[in-house]
Amino acid sequence: MTHRQTLVVAVCLAGLIAGCHFHTPPLDPACRNCTEPVPQKPPVVKIYDVSDFAGGKHPLSEKELCDRIRNGIATGTWDWEGHSLGCEAGRLTVRHSPEVQSQVVELLHDLRHQALHERGKKRHQE
Repeated sequence: MTHRQTLVVAVCLAGLIAGCHFHTPPLDPACRNCTEPVPQKPPVVKIYDVSDFAGGKHPLSEKELCDRIRNGIATGTWDWEGHSLGCEAGRLTVRHSPEVQSQVVELLHDLRHQALHERGKKRHQE
C-alpha cells in the first residue's frame, strides 16, 4: 500500500468514526506512486427504453436489471454525487460517465440477445 493509499484509508476511518461520510475518487491503478485521483468526466444523463424488461418479455424484471447494472458496472460509484441509476415504467435512467453509459448499452444488448437465444431454444424444443 502506498503512502497516499494509507493516508486515504486513515482519513476515511477517521470520518467513519466521527460519523461523517465522504467519497474519495479512485487513484489511477496504472500509476504506482500517484498522489492525484483519476480525473472524473462529468456525468451524462441518458434514458433507455427497457419496456421489454417491464412488460415480461424478458426474464429479468426492471429491479433485477438495475441490480445487475449497479453490481456489475462501475460498482461502488452509483452513490457518488451526480451519479444515479433508476428504472421506472419501462425507462432506465442512467446518470454516469460516457464510458459507463457504453457499458450499460453493451449489457442491455447482451441481455436482449441472450433472451432471444433462450426463446429460440424453447421454441425449438416444443
